[in-house]
Amino acid sequence: MISRRLGEDRERGVSAVEFAMLMPVFLPLIFLLVQAGLYYHAVNVTHAVAQTTARVIRTYPGGVGQAPVTRVPTRGELEPRAREVAVATWETLDANKTSSQPSATVDVDPGSNQLTVTIESRCVNLLPGILPDLPLTAQASGPIEIFKPQNTN
Repeated sequence: MISRRLGEDRERGVSAVEFAMLMPVFLPLIFLLVQAGLYYHAVNVTHAVAQTTARVIRTYPGGVGQAPVTRVPTRGELEPRAREVAVATWETLDANKTSSQPSATVDVDPGSNQLTVTIESRCVNLLPGILPDLPLTAQASGPIEIFKPQNTN
């Protein structure tokens, strides 16, 4: 019986040593999995913000009761509204703030009445000194819809 007790005492604390040896391997793996999930969500939010912003600013002037416009709007006319829509959409879709506040730029091609909205942001980084910075970029485009008065072209 005495030898049996001595054998049990030799394995005392082994699980703590195993835990200490395995955690440096599993902890970064867990962080990488969570970071991948955050990045995937932030990419989806950025694409949704780009699509929504493009859809909203394509209808120009977009406001009820505004004077009709018969020309293609310029980038300077569209960008302030694009930034406003992008931030509002981001605040609605990304309640957990998995990405930074987006910036929106608009490129207008007057020849084809096309616009392209580019949204740029950054994903939240769980381990800033270890993991690389994760930029996000999404684009959406479409024709500018100008509602003109009747009998005008």
